[in-house]
Amino acid sequence: MGERASTVSERQLLRALTHDGCPVCDHLRNHEAEFRFWFIAERYHQRELLDALTNSLGFCVDHGESLADSSRSRSPMTSAHEVVSRRTLSRFEAGEIDRTTWSSLATCPACASFERAGDRTVSFLAHGLETSAAEYGDPGIACFPHFRSLAATVSPSLFHTLLPVQRRQFHDVRETVRSMRENPTTATDSSLPSELETALQLTVGHDIHPSALPPPDVDPNGTRDPVGDFTALLDSGDGCPVCLEVSRAWQTWLAWLLHADCDGDQLHDVLPTCREHVWGCVRYGDTDLAMAIADAASDPVASRLTRAMRLLDDDPESREDVSATLAHVDSLRRFVPRLRDDGTTRAREAIRRPIRCPVCDRMETARDRAVELLLALLEQPRFRRAFEDGYGLCLNHCSYALARNPAPESAALLRSDEAAKVARLQWELREAQRKQAWDVRPERKGTEQRAWLRAIARFSGRYTPLPPDDAPNGER
Repeated sequence: MGERASTVSERQLLRALTHDGCPVCDHLRNHEAEFRFWFIAERYHQRELLDALTNSLGFCVDHGESLADSSRSRSPMTSAHEVVSRRTLSRFEAGEIDRTTWSSLATCPACASFERAGDRTVSFLAHGLETSAAEYGDPGIACFPHFRSLAATVSPSLFHTLLPVQRRQFHDVRETVRSMRENPTTATDSSLPSELETALQLTVGHDIHPSALPPPDVDPNGTRDPVGDFTALLDSGDGCPVCLEVSRAWQTWLAWLLHADCDGDQLHDVLPTCREHVWGCVRYGDTDLAMAIADAASDPVASRLTRAMRLLDDDPESREDVSATLAHVDSLRRFVPRLRDDGTTRAREAIRRPIRCPVCDRMETARDRAVELLLALLEQPRFRRAFEDGYGLCLNHCSYALARNPAPESAALLRSDEAAKVARLQWELREAQRKQAWDVRPERKGTEQRAWLRAIARFSGRYTPLPPDDAPNGER
């Protein structure tokens, strides 16, 4: 059964190579919807998923927001978060939520499921290409993120076959984008040109992952009072002030990019290069910005592919000899697992080198600076009171703040305040569950029916302020 399923997946992936774009992303296109369906249908009460949610302190902000968008999530999310909040309270009581918690947080269960599905799909594609390498690049190729995984999976001889194709196809796509920038045409609609969309897909991956990134700041040129703005967030009760400060960093960065001259301004060092922020900018920007992003994001990809080719010393005249040698190496590796081709290993390592994203750096800086400011403010009694009266922190940023080694009094406040707010949330979740029973239908239902949305915000974080209905006194 497993072999048959593998063969079906391999055939589907090889068939996807007959179209532009990444076959792995294409295969994963429906994975998020399938995860959401099975979570709502049955997985929300399974021990494995509840354990994963406990270890990760909830879903990531993107998947939390995605699940919050569906009213069908109410009962499953109420049930799951009641269990997770109860377990989290026990961890607070046992002193297990401390400065070591952040470093041991597990990956969001939905993200982990997506990563496992991607790894399986890459392995199916690698297996299929071992006997059908000629189909690669006709015209489909893997996006660079999935090619990095593919390069680490395939045999050395297949890697030598795929890398030149990847580099050639990527170079052609990149030249197409540069030609579009040099010879702009008047767009007839607001959609991206297909060539530009393909270039973005092959550079950072397809836009198939949920995103909670908000729209740009409406007043990008407004003056700022960093301390005053943050203290206003601290006691407003609108949500986790660190989440909102990170969101502000994204919104102002995006707004600046949208108002910049893509040809005249020097943008190369501030444009995004990761999947999330590339598609987040493209979603709100115009074609000129999308072309500038595609050009900037493709630079580090092209340099890694070129570097890998040089390390392989890919000389067309000796190609046949290289292939024959590597085929022999492949057969020897069955008996000598440690045998490696140094050129191949170095080429794979060159491809695996991480790519810096300026927007990721900015948002991490915003988080760090916000937490540093929070810990400084908590040294003063009036801000301690404001913190206690306000929303507090989401669990993710609470654990991060504890990891920054705050003063003992501040650390105690962070733990006690978070535990108290999780306890209140857990009571509301249990009350919502109680009122689902048929025999209590005469009772009026109230704000506890939206506790599941507050639970998502508390555990996953939220980039936008809580709606008024979800902001009662003490947790607005």
